[in-house]
Amino acid sequence: MKHRKYTINIIVLLLLTVTFSSCKNKDETNLQISLNRTEVSRLEQSVNLTIRTYPINSAWTITVEQEGNWCVAQPLSGTSSSAQITVFRNVNDVARTAKITVKFGKHSKTVSLTQKGTASSLSGIEIPEIRDSNWFIQHNYYSLEFDTAQRTSIWLAYVFNNEFNLTNTSRPPQDPWQYDPQIPRQYQWAYPFAPTDPPNYRNFPTLPGWDRGHLVASADRLFSREANDETFYISNISPQVGVGFNRDIWENLESKVRRWARAADCDTLYVVTGVAINKPGTIYHVNGTPQVFGGVEILGRMSNRNNVTIAKYWYKALVKRKGDEFTGIAWWFENKRHTSTTVTNYDNAMSIRELEHLTGINFFPKLKTAIPGNPQLEEQVETTFDINKWPL
Repeated sequence: MKHRKYTINIIVLLLLTVTFSSCKNKDETNLQISLNRTEVSRLEQSVNLTIRTYPINSAWTITVEQEGNWCVAQPLSGTSSSAQITVFRNVNDVARTAKITVKFGKHSKTVSLTQKGTASSLSGIEIPEIRDSNWFIQHNYYSLEFDTAQRTSIWLAYVFNNEFNLTNTSRPPQDPWQYDPQIPRQYQWAYPFAPTDPPNYRNFPTLPGWDRGHLVASADRLFSREANDETFYISNISPQVGVGFNRDIWENLESKVRRWARAADCDTLYVVTGVAINKPGTIYHVNGTPQVFGGVEILGRMSNRNNVTIAKYWYKALVKRKGDEFTGIAWWFENKRHTSTTVTNYDNAMSIRELEHLTGINFFPKLKTAIPGNPQLEEQVETTFDINKWPL
């Protein structure tokens, strides 16, 4: 009798345990939902919504709370374990958020999806000091300072981060050359060319004897078709020696920049690239102190291409950020045929401060306020460079 009593107790205990576990698991798995991404860029894209019900394959419905109709769920009802959320392009500066609710019986769960605005495409830290005599223009994926008299941009500034490091598209088989929509055509080197409709890109004018050299490389903006198309604006093009420079050592430097942007020690890479064409007497600042630019030699003007300036020197200024740690370097190349096709040493590297003196441009002035309580950050980053931080 004693043995039987123990057996009954064990059976009761097991039943209670199974019942308790079953109730617990049922409560936890009645409804679970999750997004594979809770924050997305301003571009059109899709997000996956995973739905788990208990019992499995139970019927559910979806509702989306939002301003406008930029976030669409498909299907709105079903029994499967997933749904697709389509997000349309955000043309506004500010971010927006949608609340996605899934209902199953008496249960409901809500997740939020945030889409960035156009302002998030540019950080501000990468933008140099802007002169009043030139035009400052912001596109969706880079900024520039344009000199109407020189018919070309002095610099273009942009960023690399996790979003912009992605490769979601490729360079089109026919380069989509086009006028910069924010600059009157008469100031651009292709003027008075009139593109056909639809455009015949092969007939877009060349720069006789020179490559149509990108400042922001097409390969730097492959995360979307729209971003890549922006790199074919005429404001992003300047006369560049082809063989031995644009197609060789300069292209190799561009590939290294993309590699540095994707390295483990980089959250964000701030890039300024341009041509040295400032006139003597240009006033710029070195860590807040006014300086007078002494001038730099140019190769001439191209009379048959709207008198565009041909720069003798091209440059890049880079600042790499990892958390609150910043490091900088600059590169200075003559616009000529180089014997080496790859960047194998630091002969063309220098500090950002040295590049400021060579170009008459005040790079990265917003570093002063990038880290609260460290107003000396600009001085620290711009006056030295550590080759160990920029492996070739």
